[in-house]
Amino acid sequence: MKFEEIVDMAEQAMSKAMMQLMRSKEQAYITCVLLNLPRTFTNEIETAGVNGIQMRINPEFFLELPESERRFLLVHEAWHIGLMDMVRLGTKDPEVWNQACDHYINLMIDEQKDPMLKFIDLGLKDPKYSGWEKEDIYNNLMQNPHNQKKNKLSGDLQSSGDEDGTSNKLTGEQVQELEKQISNIVQQAAMQTKMMGGKVPSDVEKYLDNLYNSRLPWEKLLL
Repeated sequence: MKFEEIVDMAEQAMSKAMMQLMRSKEQAYITCVLLNLPRTFTNEIETAGVNGIQMRINPEFFLELPESERRFLLVHEAWHIGLMDMVRLGTKDPEVWNQACDHYINLMIDEQKDPMLKFIDLGLKDPKYSGWEKEDIYNNLMQNPHNQKKNKLSGDLQSSGDEDGTSNKLTGEQVQELEKQISNIVQQAAMQTKMMGGKVPSDVEKYLDNLYNSRLPWEKLLL
């Protein structure tokens, strides 16, 4: 089968997954984030990831997943944007920070107990980190290297500006531009969610409140 045909099938499968997610009030905010993200299918990566604000997915990998895992994948990747994980990287080790964010996001989704979403077994979800903040998970992983796990799903938080998405280091100017782009997406998603009668996560509300009122550095509010 030609790659273009595989992509066409994957796009149809994604459209179906998006329609299903749009019916869930529990996933209202993150679905709105998804709707505002550029999404592309490519064979340049093995599984999936976010490169800046663009979601990149291997179409063959996507099609191999059951429908509930496709929805989980889309929600997981979108949360990297919705929670501004790339902007919060700072001087942290990119791989370990990615793992910390994965544990946090997967545990958060697991707590929702949404039957529409099924955890992908390759993902990271250590229950001992339940209730922890991302920075605390990161510090624990740095202090205990044996807890660090790397697989084909754990490198999904990528930088913008590199075609292959292999470099996770951003310059100060790139971080500012990325924050601006993500802020626009988050604002639109929050507004759309409220119009739908859905709930916006509290840390996103804090970020938006600071954005509008400029009282404290947003990094402090998101910690």
